[in-house]
Order: sequence, then C-alpha cells, then structure tokens
Amino acid sequence: MVTRDDKQLARESKVTCQIAKPEAKHKVSPLRKRMIRDMELAGFTGGTQQTYIGAVVKLQDHYTIRPDRLSEKQVQQYVFWLRDEKRVAKGTFQTTWYGLKFFYYRTLGVDWSLFTRKKVRQPRRKRLPVAYRLSQTLLWASSAGP
Repeated sequence: MVTRDDKQLARESKVTCQIAKPEAKHKVSPLRKRMIRDMELAGFTGGTQQTYIGAVVKLQDHYTIRPDRLSEKQVQQYVFWLRDEKRVAKGTFQTTWYGLKFFYYRTLGVDWSLFTRKKVRQPRRKRLPVAYRLSQTLLWASSAGP
C-alpha cells in the first residue's frame, strides 16, 4: 500500500487545477490581444495593462463603436469630455490619456496630431528693468561716491 505525503498531494492538486481551468466565457478580440502583446513587449506590468485596456474599453462603451473605427475628432471630443464635463481626477485623466495614446499610436500605428504633436512651452517671461525716476538715479549716483 502506497501512502502519499501532504506535499505530493498538494502538487497533484495544483496540476489538476491547472489542467481543469475553465475556458473564458467570451473570446478576447484580436485587437485586444494585439494591444496586450504590444504592452508585454514594452514591459508594462499587469496593473498598467489592465488600466490601459480599461481606458480603451470605456472609450468603446462611450461611443458604442469599436475603437479602431473612431475618428481622431471623436477621440479628442471624448478626451475633452473626460476633462471638462466629467472632471476626472488628474491621475485618472493621465492614465486614460496614455492608455489611449498607446492604443492608437503603438498598437494601431495611427499618426494623429492629437497624440504626436509636441507640447509647445511658452517662453519664460523675462522681467523688464525697473525704471527709476531721475531724482532717484541722481541720489543713488551721488551716494555711491567718487
């Protein structure tokens, strides 16, 4: 009679659990698979991947159209809606922005100015010299000495 120790039983149950994993109820779209593959190649963590995919899913739910069929203007309107009307927090907005940017720019290879234009920074405002009155200038010059 062969007896099994606890470790062997644990190993066997792990193997049977791995084999008996239930299949997903719905298929993952090829577009989502492609985005996941691109994010894995980019070295993104699982949390980042979920957040970016969630951003694209919310965009799709907003318009009820597949995200690869949306125009640049529609995506821009959605981004403005998030920022101005829904007023999401800055962190939420930024992760959504970068998720959409990754999807369109890296996964679909779309070169929209919405995602590719560089931010133009305003030049630093230089201070103008302070204008002194003539009397102040003469007083200052006389106090400096010869």
